[in-house]
Amino acid sequence: MRSRGLAVAASVLLVATTVVAVAGAISAGRPVMGVLLGASFLGIYAVGMVRAVRAHADFEAIAPGSRHGRNTIAWVLALTVIWIGLLAVSETALWLAFPLIMLQVGVLGVLWGSIATVLTGLVTVGISVARIPADQPIGGAILGPLLGSSIALVITWAGMAVITESASLKHANDELRAARDALARAEKEQILARERSRMAGEIHDTVSQDLSGIAMLLRVAEQSDDLELFRQLLAQSLVATQDALVDARRVTKALAPRELTQKRLTAALAGLAKEPVLADLDIDVIEEGEGPELSLGEEAALLRVAKSALVNVKEHSGVKHATVYLFRDEGGATLEVRDEGRGIKDAPVPEGRGFGIPSMRARLAEVGGSLEIESSDAGTTVRAKTGGTA
Repeated sequence: MRSRGLAVAASVLLVATTVVAVAGAISAGRPVMGVLLGASFLGIYAVGMVRAVRAHADFEAIAPGSRHGRNTIAWVLALTVIWIGLLAVSETALWLAFPLIMLQVGVLGVLWGSIATVLTGLVTVGISVARIPADQPIGGAILGPLLGSSIALVITWAGMAVITESASLKHANDELRAARDALARAEKEQILARERSRMAGEIHDTVSQDLSGIAMLLRVAEQSDDLELFRQLLAQSLVATQDALVDARRVTKALAPRELTQKRLTAALAGLAKEPVLADLDIDVIEEGEGPELSLGEEAALLRVAKSALVNVKEHSGVKHATVYLFRDEGGATLEVRDEGRGIKDAPVPEGRGFGIPSMRARLAEVGGSLEIESSDAGTTVRAKTGGTA
């Protein structure tokens, strides 16, 4: 039995009825045989329990051909034979049949245990009938043992059913717990992967672009013979370096874009023209329409897309002017960055660099947005859309 309480109860009942059987032998004037058989019975029972012959252990049907099955059958058979010996010297040994039946069914399983129960019941009935005087009815001698055996059998079967169901539920709970843990680990890994992707895009849109702009300013300064221009470029590089440092610190703290911490999206877009990385690029910002307020995440995504697109205009389009349109309506917001340059197809791309398009798409996807790009010889339009929140 998997239930310790049920196993203890069955053992207590078996020990108690053995004591009753020994007491009956003593009362009948056969103390030596009664004590010897009773001690042997309890000793063999204890040895079987200690040596883990699965007494009251699992309520599982044994495999008679296995070593474990042979040991179990031998153990139960030895107890049954000693019980029959007790029956010969003690009338009260009949009570020991009931815990013995529970043991047989619980250890041998339903099939073999039921067969052993029938044989034990027949022996009990036979002994009871043999002890009834010839002038008395034998109905009680037959009915009593059969009824007691049946009750013991039903109780044991019920216990087996409860324990089997409990084991099944425990197994199901273990599987559920394992599945839940696996899902939790998978979800955690997905969250970490998304966070790594988000941080990579954040770094690309901030620190990487700032450093690219600084490098561009320093290259121009290096090639310039004009001392005043050199100082201006150096000052712009210093400002850009400080901005990059602020961005780096903000990224490590996972804060919102610094531009949005002080002003809303339209003002933040206009402020991009003052970014050192976008120096010498003439930027117009036009806002049209009205719509629901955007979430901070949506504004951050649109701002980063705008900055990435404007950096591409400056570095690849060959023109010095770009227009940023922000359209609002009940469906959300649409951001467009337009230029009249050479187009993405014909734009030169330095080795190790790109247009940052995958990063823009990923950033918008995080807030349920989308990215469209139209490019030709007449220019390029980068269009970002978000749904907006009420």
